[in-house]
This record gives sequence, C-alpha cells and structure tokens, in this order.
Amino acid sequence: MIAVTLDLGDTQCYLTNLSPSFDTRTRIIEPNYYDILLSELSEEQVGSSDNINFNFWINYVIYLPQGKWELMRSHEDRALLSGSSEFINKVREFVPNLDEQVELFLQKFQFISSMTGRKFDWLPKLLNHIYGEETAEKLLKEAGLGV
Repeated sequence: MIAVTLDLGDTQCYLTNLSPSFDTRTRIIEPNYYDILLSELSEEQVGSSDNINFNFWINYVIYLPQGKWELMRSHEDRALLSGSSEFINKVREFVPNLDEQVELFLQKFQFISSMTGRKFDWLPKLLNHIYGEETAEKLLKEAGLGV
C-alpha cells in the first residue's frame, strides 16, 4: 500500500483507530487519529513504529486526504480496500494474486455461514458495488454463497 501510494506521488495518509482505548482511571481516551508522512512509515514499520504501534489496534482505517483509497481492517483479521481505478490497477501490479485474496475472503464467509447458519446480506450488495452484478453473482456462486 505504501509503495503504491508513493509510486502515485502521494506523500501523506491518515490513520484512524476505530476502537480507541479508554483509561478509566484518568478518563482519557487514547488518540485515535494520526496524520502520517509516508516517508516516515514503511511496510516493515507497520506495527513496530516508535510513534504509532497499531499492530495491536483491532479496527482501523488508513486513507488518503484526497480520498483516492482507503483500507479498513477488522478485528477478524480481514480488510477491505477501496480506491480509484488508477490506484487499484497499481495495487494489482504489486499484488498479482489480488483476485485470489478476494476468493479467500469469500471462503471465510462461506465457512462461517456453513458452521453457524448466519447469512451475510450485506455481502452481495458490497460485491455488486465493486464488481457489478454479473461478476458479483459469479463470485458468490463460486464461493458457495450464491442464491
């Protein structure tokens, strides 16, 4: 992500902790918003930076000020990435197995559904938005989540 962003000429991003810590003794909420220069952050530093250790954050969003892309990570170790066509095409250059990762993402939901009977009504709508109706239906069917 950082390499793609730098390659596209952007220099800064925002990081928001969606589950900030609250110290009951001092009644202070840990800061949950950071403005980061990408030159100060590398892929290897994520989770081990002296200034920001978000390896332990369970829900967070990283995004550009201009809104070119966003990455939202959940406590379930899943992430959703969205962005402009230019950004996603550049991500595909850096992550050639991106489509396989989408399939793995859907397989996890299929597993949860088969074990619990839980339905994910929001999933078709999300996939329709990203891929269009025809491709979304195909992906859901291949994952065993289609109707």
